[in-house]
Amino acid sequence: MAAYYLNRAVIARGRGASAVASAAYRHGAQMKNELTGDTRNYTGKADEVVHKEIILPADAPQWAIDRYAGEDVTAASEVLWNDIEQRESQHKRAATSQLAQSYTIALPRELSREQNVALLNEFVASNLVSSGCVSIPE
Repeated sequence: MAAYYLNRAVIARGRGASAVASAAYRHGAQMKNELTGDTRNYTGKADEVVHKEIILPADAPQWAIDRYAGEDVTAASEVLWNDIEQRESQHKRAATSQLAQSYTIALPRELSREQNVALLNEFVASNLVSSGCVSIPE
């Protein structure tokens, strides 16, 4: 019998959260929120990050591919989340914006890192990206 764990959380302004700060934590990087001017530095946990990539939908427009599909995943992620923060700040309900979703998923120890990345990518592609979401699995 297979056992697994999956938890979904919303990163929302109403809870005082920032998509850029959340991304900095997940990447183990330093990122600046262009909207607020705040910089978060989580470079001390960089060695804990074992994989990062941005997965765009297959039908993503060329401007999105050009902007977010670069070699430097951390820099592209910073641009992506700053774009989202900026866009969401333009709405009437900016103070209650839901900026992102965060998933915590337990992966089988019996699989190699490469197998777990492939398993995670399959889950992301079939459950998130197929619905038009941009995903940044880590």
